[in-house]
Amino acid sequence: FRSSLIAHLTVPGKSQTLDTLQDLADADGWRWGTEPWQVSGAIREYYSKNTELVMTQIMDEMEWYSIDVLLEKVLQGGFSFICSQKRFAVYVASWYANSKGETPFYVSNKAFSLMLCFGWSFRKGAPFYRKIALMTSWMQDAGIIDYWTEEVMARRVRENRETAALNLVKDTPQDDETQVILGMGHLQGAFYLLILGTVVAFLGLLWENYAQSCYPLHLSY
Repeated sequence: FRSSLIAHLTVPGKSQTLDTLQDLADADGWRWGTEPWQVSGAIREYYSKNTELVMTQIMDEMEWYSIDVLLEKVLQGGFSFICSQKRFAVYVASWYANSKGETPFYVSNKAFSLMLCFGWSFRKGAPFYRKIALMTSWMQDAGIIDYWTEEVMARRVRENRETAALNLVKDTPQDDETQVILGMGHLQGAFYLLILGTVVAFLGLLWENYAQSCYPLHLSY
């Protein structure tokens, strides 16, 4: 109880999350946007033929920007980015995630489906259609397609992060151009000073011993 009370008093409260399109429409002063290409073709047809009032409001107040501009507006606050889940996941993991995979964005946990899909086209009556459909169904049930999708996304993220690292190295001065590894040649001056100081100290010691032997110190009371 004590730890829960301390956590409640010290941790600032979090604002309510916006997870649905209705939440966006009901939020005061909230804006949203997407990329222009994402509302073309079948997606535009889905929006235009949808009879829900909230979908009509979302489409009427939609703003159009590039993905970089959209993400910057999200970071500034009061703005939401409506995007494909997989595209958003790959882009954010590539350019906005740290080494631990943490990102500054909150992703809604309630997605909506546009009922779109990709597939192959066959001529009518193709004899291999049933076999391909059956194999696709088996792979879907076994989770192979989802596994392949995650593998492709992870590989794409690695390639993007490696490309970003290469560009950063290319744009910044190289270590061999700005820094030089110290060698014995660079330390010769320090060694010469050390040897000279040692010789001077040794000569001083010899002089003191010689002076002591030639002029012994007599004490008188």
